[in-house]
Amino acid sequence: ARKRAEEELKNLYSELEHRVAERTLELQLANQELESFSYSVSHDLRAPLRAIDGFSRILLEEHAGELTPEDLRYLHLIRKNSQQMAQLIDALLNFSRMGRQSLNKEHLDPAVFAREALEGLSDEMKGRDVKVSIADLPPCEADRSMLRQVFDNLLSNALKFTRKREHATIEI
Repeated sequence: ARKRAEEELKNLYSELEHRVAERTLELQLANQELESFSYSVSHDLRAPLRAIDGFSRILLEEHAGELTPEDLRYLHLIRKNSQQMAQLIDALLNFSRMGRQSLNKEHLDPAVFAREALEGLSDEMKGRDVKVSIADLPPCEADRSMLRQVFDNLLSNALKFTRKREHATIEI
């Protein structure tokens, strides 16, 4: 009975390994398709978005004197939103590329990346009362580009979701 139970356990373990291998392969294929789709969609969106931004810029430069203040406000909003969408597309492209790159782990100071990300978002903080504090963070083993992306995304989201607050505090 013990031998039968051991054999049955061995068979179950083998079947489980086989299922895990199948599911892993399915997941890898799905991830590859998703990366390919993300790259294709984001790449295809760039041209029409550049056209929207370019034509709205031309209208502002060549016809600003003929437009009402409300028209000008709309054109500035179109440009601002098209540029924001371009940044989102670039982030999507970067994300799709990251899935194809191997990790290059290094010993890094995450506080450095947090400060760099904050500097890159200084325009988002103009005219706002935002207090950002970055604590001493322990060193870590990480991929440089992925860690940079993490802090860019975290701080960008923190600024976006505190936009309607009179005073905002962001702590890292």
